[in-house]
Amino acid sequence: MFDAKALRPANLLKHWQQLRTLEQALNQAAIIAITDHRGTITYANDAFVKISGYRRDELVGSNHRLVKSGYHDPAFYRQMWRTISSGKVWRDEVCNRTKNGELYWVDTTIVPLLGKNGKPEQYVSIRFDITDKKRLESLVMLDPLTGIGNRRFAEQKIHELIASGQAGDQAALVLIDLDKFKQVNDALGHEAGDLLLKRVAERLQEVKGSNDLLARLAGDEFLIFMPGIGDHSQLKRKLALLKRAFRRPFELQSYRITVWPSMGAALLSPSWPECAGTFAPGRLRLIFG
Repeated sequence: MFDAKALRPANLLKHWQQLRTLEQALNQAAIIAITDHRGTITYANDAFVKISGYRRDELVGSNHRLVKSGYHDPAFYRQMWRTISSGKVWRDEVCNRTKNGELYWVDTTIVPLLGKNGKPEQYVSIRFDITDKKRLESLVMLDPLTGIGNRRFAEQKIHELIASGQAGDQAALVLIDLDKFKQVNDALGHEAGDLLLKRVAERLQEVKGSNDLLARLAGDEFLIFMPGIGDHSQLKRKLALLKRAFRRPFELQSYRITVWPSMGAALLSPSWPECAGTFAPGRLRLIFG
């Protein structure tokens, strides 16, 4: 039944004040944006303006790609759009970029608003700033000597890639250690050994694929996780490239040292439960060394 009292000026003013209070409360806690079905921003709250560094008029009317950082690969966004365009809520942690180029992280929930035809007409994004949390996490998951990820980083990232489907139908896990590394330590000292590990990490960074994940597990042990490896022949070609990278000597102050890697690799299907975060050699079928 129609309630005429709700349209009285006093009641309208009361409801407007309640909405303003709610908006002010949300501005203190959450970063909120509304986009149309194409991703064009139609509303940006004060918190979004503040964290992004853009003026409101720069945000509204722009596509949400405006704050895209380049951190996530295209598969990440394809999975997001598949979810929300089907009318489902999507949640994940997203790295964005401010107007001045700084990165920031947000814990994101995107809620589709459906029209009469059952298809999304708008998307409401509710985000919380987790930049400080991610910075602390990155410190915990970095190898302090080489600056690449450590074992904890590798375990978490491989699990995330598999869980999100970004690992593809098949992936490869490569384990690398250095032949006679102990002899380098014994002959030249631990400082030279540490410098060699840094140089090896740099060399592996240069030759690994852009989507490959590199980590130092312990000592002279390194790991490379390669998403989307189709078959054994493709894996063997990748391993050959890695081995060729060790042909050049490593410069260690006044020394030039050649070391060779021992490598073991396995093709993994992300559908195997035991592949989601384990490096146990007994569970891996070594196919090339």
